[in-house]
Amino acid sequence: MRAITSLWSPTARRVALLAATAAILLFFGYGLYRDWEELSAYQWSINYPYLALSLLLYGLIFFLNIWVWSSIAARLCQVASFARNLRAYCQANLAARLPGPLWHIGARVYLYQKEGVARSFALVGTSLELALKIASGVFISLLTLPFYIGETPLLPRYRTPALIGLSLLVVVSPLLLKRGVAFLMARLAGDETALTLRDTLLWSAEYSLSWLLGGLMLYWVANVVYPLPLTYAPAVIHTAAISVTLAIVASLLPGGLLVRDVSISLLFSRFIPLSMAIVISLLFRLLVTVADVIYSLASLALCRYLLTGDAAATGGPDAKVNS
Repeated sequence: MRAITSLWSPTARRVALLAATAAILLFFGYGLYRDWEELSAYQWSINYPYLALSLLLYGLIFFLNIWVWSSIAARLCQVASFARNLRAYCQANLAARLPGPLWHIGARVYLYQKEGVARSFALVGTSLELALKIASGVFISLLTLPFYIGETPLLPRYRTPALIGLSLLVVVSPLLLKRGVAFLMARLAGDETALTLRDTLLWSAEYSLSWLLGGLMLYWVANVVYPLPLTYAPAVIHTAAISVTLAIVASLLPGGLLVRDVSISLLFSRFIPLSMAIVISLLFRLLVTVADVIYSLASLALCRYLLTGDAAATGGPDAKVNS
């Protein structure tokens, strides 16, 4: 027990973070060094239309994710105001950019506590959000797997039946999530609030759409520096879905978010040079980070306007919503 506990000590987390960062930097350094001649000889040019489309598409993904979270918060946290949910989402989103895992979860719980929502309610809602993202990410990665593996003998004769079976298994996840939320709300929050199957099905579908758009964004980001035929788009969607899903799962560990960059590089290297795959993964991280901060700050400015207007209309302060 002492050994397990020590794994989560501040010193152990710092060591793990440094080790993970060093290993990833070595991986990137090796990939760039190995193909340096080819990389230096490449005729670099930036496709600005694809760059602009990527940033605009991220805005659509950003607000789709906010829409789903606001629906979850309205059902589980009893905060029906979209502006308040938007504000909490964006503030927690900015906190997630701080070094270390779980900042966005702690920030989300704290911000909803300020709205008068019990910690357990916000924690269950955030846990459901993560579970929905992971389940829909797995679903999309399974659906697009045949486009990625092509003729690779991964599941030779039984590949298609196996993928259909796995996909159907993921489809039933909304029912499992519905029952899981009811259990957690009863045990942790002492509340009888329960979701309907329609809720979890709808949110799963919306997150699946978000994953598809995210894969399309990665395809456009790749085309900013390295032209890819349209026939590669499904394979890129698979790459994005599995890489970001793995990153979400690994985000509980120090350095876990860097899993996305490594997995994108490795999966892309199947059909382009590893060095170019590394460049694309780093460019994707840069654009997502910049766009995330810009859209979050712009949304917070919009929230200030909306909430000020609501307060003026009601003739009172920015009221809190109690659960």
